[in-house]
Amino acid sequence: MALRPERLGRRYWLLYLELRERHEREIDDFLCEVEEDKRAEQKRRGTRLRWDFKGLRDAQGLTQLALVKRMLQLAAERGISMPDEDNLKVYVSRWENKHTRPTRPEYIELLEAILLPDASAPRPALRAVPAE
Repeated sequence: MALRPERLGRRYWLLYLELRERHEREIDDFLCEVEEDKRAEQKRRGTRLRWDFKGLRDAQGLTQLALVKRMLQLAAERGISMPDEDNLKVYVSRWENKHTRPTRPEYIELLEAILLPDASAPRPALRAVPAE
């Protein structure tokens, strides 16, 4: 039910407007704090890495399925729990198409071990992007 001034009377309507304005200011202040916290967290993390997964995978001569199987094999050797092959293939596809990016450190560790085997070599496919 929407509030209407004629049902409240002028005095209560003005009080209602004042309370609503104060509440909106509090919400705005809260949202500003959240944004500041997000920026601070990104700054603490430094830079984000954008990966050209398809380019890295192609450079290694791997298909998506071969990459998935290699990830599962390496995860088993290191004792890392992983999703099943079908789900992991979906993840790899989504990473390559830039729908998502890997967030679990275990996935990043495995991908670096497979796609960037020589850590001393230059990494042209990785681009550091400053945090916003």
